[in-house]
Amino acid sequence: MIEENNNSRGGKAVFDGAFLKILAIVTMLIDHVTVDFGMNYGYTVYEIGRGIGRIAFPIFCFLLAEGFYYTKSRWKYIARLLIFAAVSEIPFDMAFSGTLFDSSYQNVFFTLMFGGLAITLIGLVDGDRGKAGEAPPVSNVFLRFLLILIATAGCALGAEFLSTDYGAGGVCTIIVMYVLAERKKPAYDLMRVRISNTLGFAVGVLLLGLTCGSIEYLAFVDLIFIWFYNGKRGRQLKYFFYAFYPVHLFIIGLAAYGSAVFNFNYLPLFK
Repeated sequence: MIEENNNSRGGKAVFDGAFLKILAIVTMLIDHVTVDFGMNYGYTVYEIGRGIGRIAFPIFCFLLAEGFYYTKSRWKYIARLLIFAAVSEIPFDMAFSGTLFDSSYQNVFFTLMFGGLAITLIGLVDGDRGKAGEAPPVSNVFLRFLLILIATAGCALGAEFLSTDYGAGGVCTIIVMYVLAERKKPAYDLMRVRISNTLGFAVGVLLLGLTCGSIEYLAFVDLIFIWFYNGKRGRQLKYFFYAFYPVHLFIIGLAAYGSAVFNFNYLPLFK
């Protein structure tokens, strides 16, 4: 009864992780199609498509923070992100650079990997978030703060050095959403969890806007979905996004190349 009462405060939480992931995938697809083809239909269409696309990345950051809390092996999670970052790089460059390899800009899986690495390193120093009564592995508060700062700065700088999508701002967004969230609380703290998740998400979007441009503030619309997030995983889509990301980029890249060939304006795909 306590859980039902708290769940209904501010509206019943109805969106699970699967819903959020599908929402992020669909809006990401709209964004990526818009990048390559939106201007063919005018600047207004392009701006609308890119605006819709801002919904996607913060949700992926939030779900990554959730996943890293519950996963049994964070290092395997990081390895999986790194593998798919490598797999996705050629399709990413095909779609957005018109080449098979462009070292000047890397796909978002690298950003997620650096964010996951930062969370893992922070966990080694600060312990698992949300587990009441657990003492941090590093007891000295000043040393703990210094090590967390080093882990955050190192991973953020790594993303900037590789010029990953969203860069340091994306890494810091993941960290903020992880640190500010509260999980595995008793039933009477459900509202506290909802507030902390929403606050962490809002701060993350603010960081994105400050570091990646004011258009990222459109992602504040996601707060509606985060507020009504029920904390459940929903239908398992573990590998769907991993496969969807490189496959849809590959298709977009081929479509862009085919469109250019049809119009006798060849993209430098094989330079």
